[in-house]
Amino acid sequence: MALLATTGANAVDAPADVKAFTSHVARKLQQEAPNAIVAVTNDLTLSFAMPGLDEKTQINLDRIWGFCSRNRSDCDQAVANYTSGTAAAISEMARPLEPSRLRAIVRDRKYLESSQAGTMATAGKAAEVVAQPFVDDLMVVCAVDSARFTRMLRQEELGKLNLTIDAAIALCIQNVAAALRPMHEVVKKLEKKSFGYVTGDAYESSRLLLHGQWEEFAKENGGQLVVAVPGSDLIIYGRGSNRTDLDSIRAFVDHAIARAERPLSTTLFRWTRSDWQVEKR
Repeated sequence: MALLATTGANAVDAPADVKAFTSHVARKLQQEAPNAIVAVTNDLTLSFAMPGLDEKTQINLDRIWGFCSRNRSDCDQAVANYTSGTAAAISEMARPLEPSRLRAIVRDRKYLESSQAGTMATAGKAAEVVAQPFVDDLMVVCAVDSARFTRMLRQEELGKLNLTIDAAIALCIQNVAAALRPMHEVVKKLEKKSFGYVTGDAYESSRLLLHGQWEEFAKENGGQLVVAVPGSDLIIYGRGSNRTDLDSIRAFVDHAIARAERPLSTTLFRWTRSDWQVEKR
């Protein structure tokens, strides 16, 4: 594998070819993290190493490539955000773990499995992230929050925190609930609208994990409530009490997921007193 040196600072349009795109992102990342050694290991796969880290870390570019393939006009900005955020994560990895930095996030199972595949092949079970099934194909995952980047908590790190998997996930959900804006401030009465949405925070989709907080809103709508999380920073909610409402919500969800930088799911979830149920088409 060839190591990549830092290139000039002039912006270059992200290539549409997968190999060239991989090299392009690697160069941008090297510019953002000059103390790291960034290398292309395969199409859409990078590795980085730096002083203070015991081993190389794999970076998968499938998501940013997918976003750029769907949204060419926004690709350069997305790559800039991605590389600056990843570079920030590199420096964050040396920081001591603190329980207050844990957050619960929602990720789809396929993404989780693919993102771990390369690391698991070299590091084994210790590289597994702290995660549990939640509903349908969505997983609740423990993450470590920082000012500019969020990374997934690995099972091998639980010993440092003196936590079991169950305790860690409970703490992650508690922390994200405390960090998000109060539900009554952001979830508005629908009146005549068929749906509403909440955005503005990278953890908005984690509101799906706060089942009990939706009860009052469901009561206000006669027990009728469906939600969707097409992107990590977005949750859509509506009554979904008839076919017209459901079709309107689904159309908006399809539009949103096509524009999402981190797409999650097009599934609608119906609130019940005990849990979320998949709303069948």
